[in-house]
Amino acid sequence: WISFIVFGGVGIIALPMDLINDWRMRPEKLTAIEYERRKQALAGEVQELLRSGKALEDKQAAGQKGFFGSTKKRINKFKEQVTLMEKKWERLNDSRDVDRLVILAMIKLPIGIIGIVISLMWILHIIIYNLSKASPFLNNMFRGLDSFFPLFGTLC
Repeated sequence: WISFIVFGGVGIIALPMDLINDWRMRPEKLTAIEYERRKQALAGEVQELLRSGKALEDKQAAGQKGFFGSTKKRINKFKEQVTLMEKKWERLNDSRDVDRLVILAMIKLPIGIIGIVISLMWILHIIIYNLSKASPFLNNMFRGLDSFFPLFGTLC
């Protein structure tokens, strides 16, 4: 139950926000020239990253540790930069198959908006009904939906 409380509480907001962010960050369609230009720019960044990685490797092989573990910090920063470069590469490749991804993003937007509305209604219901006992708020709505069609109340 504890896991459900923690992960349910996080997921009630995180899932709709992730869906909306997927729509916001959807890939843009690139022309062949623009794709090649961005690919070359990314290749230049990768070459620079390879040079810094080689320098770190040489420094580590020579046994230089640096002050206060600075070499280890540089290695961690290098790993972070490599991960960022991989994400940039994936995003650039996604721009080639943009039609499928845009349609998927357009489907995620309304689902995310509906999820946000349901999440906010649920949070508002908890505050109003459980803390102040002021109104049955969503309880009446769920009963009404259940009397109209039994699956609607369960789905909400």
